[in-house]
Amino acid sequence: MTAAKPASRPVMPHFSSGPCAKRPGWNPQNLKDAALGRSHRAKIGKAKLKQAIELTREVLEVPADYKIGIVPASDTGAVEMALWSLLGARPVTTIAWESFGDGWVSDIIKELKLKDVTQLHAGYGDIPEEDILKDLTVPTIFVSGTKDKWINPEKVAQLEDITERYELPVTSVKYEADHAFFNNTRPEVYDETAARDAWALVVGFFNDKL
Repeated sequence: MTAAKPASRPVMPHFSSGPCAKRPGWNPQNLKDAALGRSHRAKIGKAKLKQAIELTREVLEVPADYKIGIVPASDTGAVEMALWSLLGARPVTTIAWESFGDGWVSDIIKELKLKDVTQLHAGYGDIPEEDILKDLTVPTIFVSGTKDKWINPEKVAQLEDITERYELPVTSVKYEADHAFFNNTRPEVYDETAARDAWALVVGFFNDKL
């Protein structure tokens, strides 16, 4: 399909994805049926997206067998388009760290339904098993809180025992603090003194080892 070049240009081509000049004759009443503050998953949001897609196909004369998608004008939208456009011809290996990247993995498997996918996933910071730890060669600093119910004192004691038996390059530092004690957005666990001290220790460790 060859599209004809427009014969005329906008009188005022001041438009963008942000604040822009209003068209002649615009007034706030034009927003009376706008879906402001509504989710794109709401009935009205879906209807407007459907209308935009249909008008896009009509105005741009997009062939009927072409798919049109509307995505966020953001990094998320860009990655989504890349996934849907580039994957499928070859095997794929995905890497997700904790929850970061996990949504993309879910898209690849559940939405794109690709079959030849190798998944690599690093879960939330639990302590590895002994058969993995025993081969550690990289200098490591391990900071924990004795009130932590997840990475609890028993797990930390096991790590320290493995470190001693295999003479691993691990420095274990413990504070009388709770899980995520460095998170100043959670006043119920935040410990400013411990957080500042741990930060200084870790930065010093990196300066010494890197």
